[in-house]
Amino acid sequence: MPSERNDAPSRTDRCRECDRAVTPGANFCPGCGADLRAAESRDDASAAYCTECGEPVAPAAEFCANCGTRCGRAEPPTAGPPDPTADSDARREFRVRVRDHLDDGWELTEDHGDRVVLVARDIGSIPAHVLLLLTTGGVGNLLYGWYNYAELAETRRLSVSDGPLPDGELGAPGDGDPLVALSGYLLGGILLLVGLGIAAVAVGQGARLGALFGLAFAALGLALSPPAERRLDRRHGLSRFGRIRTVDHRITPSTERTEAPCVVCGEAFERGVVRRRRDETVVAGVPIRTHSLRCNHYCAGCARAELFGGDADETAIDPDVSLDDSEFDDSEFDDSEFGRDEETERERERER
Repeated sequence: MPSERNDAPSRTDRCRECDRAVTPGANFCPGCGADLRAAESRDDASAAYCTECGEPVAPAAEFCANCGTRCGRAEPPTAGPPDPTADSDARREFRVRVRDHLDDGWELTEDHGDRVVLVARDIGSIPAHVLLLLTTGGVGNLLYGWYNYAELAETRRLSVSDGPLPDGELGAPGDGDPLVALSGYLLGGILLLVGLGIAAVAVGQGARLGALFGLAFAALGLALSPPAERRLDRRHGLSRFGRIRTVDHRITPSTERTEAPCVVCGEAFERGVVRRRRDETVVAGVPIRTHSLRCNHYCAGCARAELFGGDADETAIDPDVSLDDSEFDDSEFDDSEFGRDEETERERERER
């Protein structure tokens, strides 16, 4: 009677986070983007390996699922197959890179284990759709949305062996579609003019409610303009007036091009933190004028060590150690501390 072959147990076919059905060889959940192999990657150091082909096998497997050789308590091969430690680090970096794309809104269309295909789709900007609705009655919205979704969709292929993306394929912070900015200016300007016109007519007729409605309409148009929108995103409390100095931190994912090397180690990096120091005048918490803006870039390891007192070496070698947004908070400093920070940065610039 022929012996039965005991293959390695198949991977789970449901996501642990959202319970969605996934293909057996998937790395990431197509629904929520969860890393389906995170638990396996943490156990790589203690995994068994086939003595014939070098492939990892499950601890309870009797035969290698790849070549069928009977398995024993084998160690990683010393010649031939690649170093499992280096392979594990590359796979961790690959998973982090894919996770950053999913967090940035990319859609996972193909998952082949060691390589994935991601697509960035969009239906266009809201201001442009509003303008097209007013001028074309909805027909332009359909054409504009289809063109952005189908023709302007960006496809990106990532694999374990590729490494970090070249700077030419990454966008700089603040990069955007000029059409989006133009439509924002046009929509804001139209609403502002219409609101002021309504307010002027209402004042001439003595209608206070109409004047208030027109002013509110004009304020809405002003708030939709790109400069005002950026300032509202940085607003403080309504009770804040005058000149204030603040420090905040922003995580730079692997989908964004780093503008400068790390200020501590001087090396280029893929993921890290930007520390921004602003000196600005605010009215009712809204920044009106920015007097100065200084930015320092930190790699993940130096950010842990310099800013938060962590272990730089541990973070540098483990891409799964993420920089959590909860660790960063906006802080306000007095004039003397802000001045010392500026002098320190000037000294660093002179040393370079």
